Amino acid sequence: MRTKLNLIVVFILSIFNSFSQKDNPLMYIGEIGNLKIEMKILKNDFKTGEFQGEYRYKGKEAFLKLNGTYYSPCLSMEESYKGKVTGKFFLELIGDSLIGKWLNESKVYDVKLKYHSGDTKLLNRKLPEDFSSEVSSSIEGTYESHLYFINDYWSPEQTEIGYNGGKATIKIIDEKSIEINFETICGPTYHFAMGGGIAEKEGDEYIYRNEDGCEIKVSFSEK
Repeated sequence: MRTKLNLIVVFILSIFNSFSQKDNPLMYIGEIGNLKIEMKILKNDFKTGEFQGEYRYKGKEAFLKLNGTYYSPCLSMEESYKGKVTGKFFLELIGDSLIGKWLNESKVYDVKLKYHSGDTKLLNRKLPEDFSSEVSSSIEGTYESHLYFINDYWSPEQTEIGYNGGKATIKIIDEKSIEINFETICGPTYHFAMGGGIAEKEGDEYIYRNEDGCEIKVSFSEK
């Protein structure tokens, strides 16, 4: 009987969660160029940042569908009508507003949207810091850092969500040394760097030095 009751409770909670997203959409109002619009985010995937929504122009009944990805604090969306892609959004979440660009093959317009109502959790995703409670206290492992931005360096030919960041992998050799390997990329032109080697402990830091005078210092906090 307890198992059956638990299943019923889980089923009810699943229904509630499903309807809570649909019944409380995240709504923004604002402009594409000089045209007024209203936009709704209807549901999202917290793990991947992918979401679905819709928007329409003021005075129009028909909604255009939106499929996008939230990168924190930026997002990209494809709009479509009757299955055909008709434009793209590249926006940045600044305070309670979405600011950026709408474009298609021939036009580019400024976009300014402001929060109107609804569940702000619908524009969210799991970030590297959210994993902190799921890892061990050992210094050995992989560390990541990500920064996203609207990259219009090649505009108007190309606009995209740009990326700065990378990761470092740490392996313990012994009490006095670690092996480090890292790779990093820097936008908007995406210069790439990588390296690695053995770093020796000196005081509270591990320091790697090579023949060319390159020096990398690594330190760890309790967090």
